[in-house]
Amino acid sequence: MKQRIRTPEAIVPPPDVRHVLVALSGGADSVYLLLFLLEGGVQVSAAHFHHGIRGESADRDRDFCRALCRERGVPLHEGSADVTEYARRENMGLESAARLLRYRFLRDVRAEIGADVIALGHHMNDQAETVLMHLLRGSGLRGAGGMAEREGDLYRPLLGLTKRQIVDRLQARGVSWCEDETNAVSDNPRNALRNLILPQTERIYPGAVPALARFAQIARADGALLERMAREEAQRCVQRLPNGWRIRGAGDVPEPLLRRILMELTDIRDMQRVDAMVEIAKTPRKRADFSHFRLEPERENLYIIDTDFQPPEAVEFRCEGESGLPGLCRMTATPSEPKPVLSGGCTQVLNRQTLMGAVLRTRRDGDRIHPLGAPGGRLLSDYLIDRRIPRAERALLPVLARGREVLWVVGVGISEAARVYPGADAVKICCELDWEPEA
Repeated sequence: MKQRIRTPEAIVPPPDVRHVLVALSGGADSVYLLLFLLEGGVQVSAAHFHHGIRGESADRDRDFCRALCRERGVPLHEGSADVTEYARRENMGLESAARLLRYRFLRDVRAEIGADVIALGHHMNDQAETVLMHLLRGSGLRGAGGMAEREGDLYRPLLGLTKRQIVDRLQARGVSWCEDETNAVSDNPRNALRNLILPQTERIYPGAVPALARFAQIARADGALLERMAREEAQRCVQRLPNGWRIRGAGDVPEPLLRRILMELTDIRDMQRVDAMVEIAKTPRKRADFSHFRLEPERENLYIIDTDFQPPEAVEFRCEGESGLPGLCRMTATPSEPKPVLSGGCTQVLNRQTLMGAVLRTRRDGDRIHPLGAPGGRLLSDYLIDRRIPRAERALLPVLARGREVLWVVGVGISEAARVYPGADAVKICCELDWEPEA
């Protein structure tokens, strides 16, 4: 096999990358990427996506990519879509639709041919544009960090080069490429930054583009440290609940870490909404509903409640054997001496006669309980408030009940009717919870 001679501009991917799929548009960036990867000693394939937007210009780009790959002996995989129709059908912007379909195509090809990564032609100017766009949208460090060279299956080896450097090197070799005339039209935010804002900024602040790229690199490093610290903090304070999450001591978690924990748990990336969540976490008794969850601060904790959560259906309680509520608890009942368990908790000895016909379920509106030793009955909701049970956890507590009469709230208390006395037929019930109540 003939050995390639690597030039100083050769792109040599990391050792774990042996097969690269180049996203080839025909523009200077992707042409440079293809040519210098070929000198990097790895297997190279190319993929070209026809968006169906630019008519004859797009056809010209496709034909150019075909000729280039044929000349260089590179396998070319082609795809196409009617992006305009897709955007209309899915109610998306044209740019967003084009990007989504292009990346879907690239990943399908990568999987089909077994390439290790998809190489993209993003360069330093693209990085500067991306950072500015994110900052102007009020992004945090994640956005300020811009694009990473390696991100999952995406590989961007040109981030250290400016557009001018790429063009100069191609011209020095006499290599041609295609120009996308739509890039010169400042009809969207990125094009406006590229054609108007960044050139003007470079005139005022020479070296602004590499300075922004350097800022992105610093932001990524700082962000990575905070991400690691947030994961460690989450291991300490975040607990899974059947209906969401509990962040213990949320008010004491440093805001940069709490912000990242909330983003991870809710999948919200809009920083204005993230800051609103942090504000709620720091404000006792301030609740708020979001699209698919509710935030409830209570005492020192913050609860993230899934508003779609549905408790399991009631099941018949077995006075001997096992009963359970999926995701909440498992109960085991055995005959017992009539000796009450004074410490309560998740084990109790109750009156078998009272338990006949009882069901195991979660609380319902209108439930009542006659607490052990109390002069009379009361609403279960008031009883739980008095026992300082967090609102978010009340829907998770297993109860034994007959109709609306509650006999036992696991971990909280029993009713007068369920108590045992000398000579009573008793049942010992051990309940194992699938979650950890707040102490």
